[in-house]
Amino acid sequence: MSKTSTAPMPAPVPEPDWLKQFVSEEESFLVTKHARLVEEIAERIKAKEETAKAMQDSQTWKQLFITSGETFRSWVKRALEELGMTVENGPKGHADLIGRYGDLLVMVEAKAINAAARKPDIGQAADYADEIEQALEFTGDELSDHHREYLALIEKLGISAEALKNDKGLMRKVAILNTSKSDPLDKRAVPAFPAAAVDEMKNRAVAGLTGVQLFGILSACRAGRIEKGKVLKEILATSGQFKDFQNWQTFLTPKSESYAAYLVNP
Repeated sequence: MSKTSTAPMPAPVPEPDWLKQFVSEEESFLVTKHARLVEEIAERIKAKEETAKAMQDSQTWKQLFITSGETFRSWVKRALEELGMTVENGPKGHADLIGRYGDLLVMVEAKAINAAARKPDIGQAADYADEIEQALEFTGDELSDHHREYLALIEKLGISAEALKNDKGLMRKVAILNTSKSDPLDKRAVPAFPAAAVDEMKNRAVAGLTGVQLFGILSACRAGRIEKGKVLKEILATSGQFKDFQNWQTFLTPKSESYAAYLVNP
C-alpha cells in the first residue's frame, strides 16, 4: 500500500510558461472535483435561500387569522387565488369578493368579527347572490349602479350572464369570517359557527369557514398534503361550515425552543 510522504515539501522554483500546457491525472481529478463542489455549494445556497423565503411566506399567511377590514379581505382574495379561483373585488358596499371557478360564479363575504358568527354575518353572502339575480333579471332603469357593476364583473370573469340567468345552480355563496379576531386562538369562541349560524348556512346554501380554517387548508395544500382543486370543490359544494380543519390545534402547534432560536438565527 502506498504511503504519503511526511517530509517537508522542497521549495518550488519558478515554472516556465510551457509547463502550464500540461496537466497531471491527479490535477485533472482535483479540478473536476473542485468544480463539482462549487456547483453543489451554489445549488445548496440557492435551495437555502428559496427555503428561507418559503418559510417567510408561510409565516405571513397567518395574517388570515389576525387581520380585519380591507387587509383581511385582501388576504382572503390572495388565498382563494392560490387555491385556483379567479377573484375580483366586488362593488363597494356590496359583495366583498366575486370569483370564478370553472363555470361557477362565487360570491364571498370576507370579514373579521369580535365574536362567533351570527345569522346576519351568514345572510350577507346569500344577499349578494340575490343582488346578482336582480342584476340578471332587471332591465333599464331597474338596474342600480351596483347591479351594473356586478354585470361588468361577470363579463370580466368570462362567465355567461345568460347561463347564470337560466341556471341559478351555477352560483355559490361563501362566508369567510375571522371570528373572535382580537383573541388568541386558545381564547376564541367555540364553536366559531354556533347552531343558529349553521342553520342559516344550510337554509341559504352558504359555505362557511373561518380565517384560521382557510389558513390550515392553504398550509396543507402548500405542503403537498392535499390537492388545491379538490379541496376548493369540496368547499363550494358545502352548505354549512366546511367540515375539515375546524380544530386549529391539528395544524398549529407551539414553537419549540430550538425552532424559535432557528428563526432568529437561520
